[in-house]
Amino acid sequence: MSVLFDPLTKAYNRRYFTEVINYEIEKAHRSRGTFSLIILDIDHFKQVNDIHGHSVGDYVLKEIVLVIKKNIRKYDILCRIGGEEFTIMLPNTEIKCSYNLAERLREIIEKYTFIDAHKITISLGLTQYENGDTLDTILKRADEALYTSKNSGRNRTSISSNVDNYHNS
Repeated sequence: MSVLFDPLTKAYNRRYFTEVINYEIEKAHRSRGTFSLIILDIDHFKQVNDIHGHSVGDYVLKEIVLVIKKNIRKYDILCRIGGEEFTIMLPNTEIKCSYNLAERLREIIEKYTFIDAHKITISLGLTQYENGDTLDTILKRADEALYTSKNSGRNRTSISSNVDNYHNS
């Protein structure tokens, strides 16, 4: 498998994420276009490993990647950027559409039957490219939205507070 992929989940890795987001930032800046970024984290994943073992944890990670890949467009980019943390880059996608996708993914995973792992939920944060963004600024906004979801009870989607006044409905 190429150095662009996470060996466990077969999602793109953090190195590839860095390359592709910098490319998308430059493209959006040149064309006055946009893209959205979703960051997601598996809720209480440490408990899955502690209670069921790391082999079940690995299974959950791989299944979540498969579920996400089945529900995103071919040109959307799913990356594993940390242990149980993933990003989805949505080229040419505004915040409302990315919110709808994030909520759909959250609901699908919440209802999904994971063998031996009981109920799994995810928390998501999202943002949209803003003129002048860098990798650090857009990732920081997405991360802040993710932490809003985590601090608000988990199993929810939050949008960066400064994106076009779009509010969760």
